[in-house]
Amino acid sequence: MSNPIAKPPAPSPGVLESDSYGKALRVAQEKLRTMDSRAVAERSGAEWVPAADGGGELLVRFLGQDFAVQLPEATVWTVEHAERGLGPADASCPCCQAEAVLAGGESLVAGGIDSHQPVHPPATSRHPQANTYGEASIWDAILILHYLGSDAPVPPRGEPIAFQDMLEGKFYDPAFQGRCRVPLERKFGAAPEKLIPSAEKLGGCAWERGDVSVVVPAFPRVDVHLVLYRGDDEFPPSATVLFSSTVASFLSAEDVAVLGGAVVGRMGRAAAKT
Repeated sequence: MSNPIAKPPAPSPGVLESDSYGKALRVAQEKLRTMDSRAVAERSGAEWVPAADGGGELLVRFLGQDFAVQLPEATVWTVEHAERGLGPADASCPCCQAEAVLAGGESLVAGGIDSHQPVHPPATSRHPQANTYGEASIWDAILILHYLGSDAPVPPRGEPIAFQDMLEGKFYDPAFQGRCRVPLERKFGAAPEKLIPSAEKLGGCAWERGDVSVVVPAFPRVDVHLVLYRGDDEFPPSATVLFSSTVASFLSAEDVAVLGGAVVGRMGRAAAKT
């Protein structure tokens, strides 16, 4: 077992504890606006595309989907491609099991937190292969902004770690189990053969742990490892979820709990289409 990560970043309110998803989003946007975009791209593995007006885009791939963060506004948009990936999560956010409209009437899209302000995607994308822009869900937007806006030191990558190895991992473990491990066992325990093709739709591949396992690139610098053990007459199927050892340099424990749910939610959607 790897040693616990000593210092996770805490750049802004996390998804689970925030009293307002809109507040968490705005704080993350404000932080990213103060950072050097080229340095952000180099650290995170994103691509920085400057614009003539002084702004630009940070292009980052998240769970098999391309996203564009427009600066200086720091609004988050999906970059839609024909016949590529699964696209963003539905507005109902199956991984979070949330309602379509948040408390207080907040919209679920990153560009339109105030439901009285219409959302206007950029007319054109600077992404070289983009077809259109779409509205990113607020959960995706917060995770992406936290990932890009992190500034904790990044140690050399070691063996994958368990969620409980993170500082505060034990505190958020009930949420993590309910969002990630339990749904993984429920969705794939009876059909482990669907795990690998589902992961491939998110850009993942087979791994060599347990009976069936995969590694899914959540972000350029953060992978999620899903391991399934087949059940038998005495024991039900079980699952283990691991993360890149550097995950705490980019996301807090509460955000990782949400990330785990997002991975399993998208995997479940992929499995339903196979």
